[in-house]
Amino acid sequence: MATISDRTNDYFSSDFPILGGVGNTGGDDALTMMFVAFYACCIGIGLWRLIKYPTARTWILFRPALVIALRIAGNVVRYMEATSNSAAPNKGRVVAEQILIVLGYFFISDAVLVLLETMLAPCSSFVHNRRAGSQNTIATWVLGFCHIALIPAVVLGCYAVGTLKWLREDSPEFATIGRCRLAGAAIFLAMACIYDLAAIYAKVQKRVAKWRSTIFLFAITVLTTIPPAYMVAMYRQADPPSIGSAGPKTAFYCLTELPILLVTGLLLGIHLPKEFGFGAAELDREQQALNSGKEWSSSVDQSTRSPAESRV
Repeated sequence: MATISDRTNDYFSSDFPILGGVGNTGGDDALTMMFVAFYACCIGIGLWRLIKYPTARTWILFRPALVIALRIAGNVVRYMEATSNSAAPNKGRVVAEQILIVLGYFFISDAVLVLLETMLAPCSSFVHNRRAGSQNTIATWVLGFCHIALIPAVVLGCYAVGTLKWLREDSPEFATIGRCRLAGAAIFLAMACIYDLAAIYAKVQKRVAKWRSTIFLFAITVLTTIPPAYMVAMYRQADPPSIGSAGPKTAFYCLTELPILLVTGLLLGIHLPKEFGFGAAELDREQQALNSGKEWSSSVDQSTRSPAESRV
């Protein structure tokens, strides 16, 4: 029978610590390669948008800092627990770690949003062009639900796949932890779908107040994460994990995550103005001003030329 100590050591011995243990990749090759492909797409799209919209560089500060802070904070909490000399894990630290993990999923999922939006943008343009600029309500609902509501399904699906390892163990503690994690993921997915439907409805009705919906989903995420996290902490009390030697490896995770999270955060930061509405309008105005400046300069050049130069 596997013990909590064995499973925890396996948890810290992931072959590819891309997400620092988020989702319990645990060295699963298929899941790891899926994360690698996802981040490769994020890097490509992020660079493309930076080149196409250079003014978006002014918006890359907030979201990367938030994502990196969440992940580093989770690793710091885990490092404190790994190097703790107490006889049993600290409930508060374990709960905080689980909350940071799910909040990290919440913000990382925005990168999936950008990826799917880019893929579905030609379809959306085709629908609008076919209707001569009028809004197709059905297409708005279908495309909106596909490129928003599927995000938590994809990300939390990875979370659930990692949880299957817990459910396959013989230990009843692991089975309970696995059920708690799946329940938390299901609740979060349901809340995200409700939020997405409300956001799409607001878009169709032209009553957009997305910042309120974002705060609502953020609060629901925290509230629905605490019960499963508390159950994890309670069942870890039964057999304290021996992970004192995992501290240096956990600190190394912080260093290995930073380059990837910087690129992902860059993508999220570029997407931030579009998500909240105010930034996209400013970028459009800057681009229009830039274009008008080019037209004005070209007209000035034409007007200042001599007739001989114009004929040449």
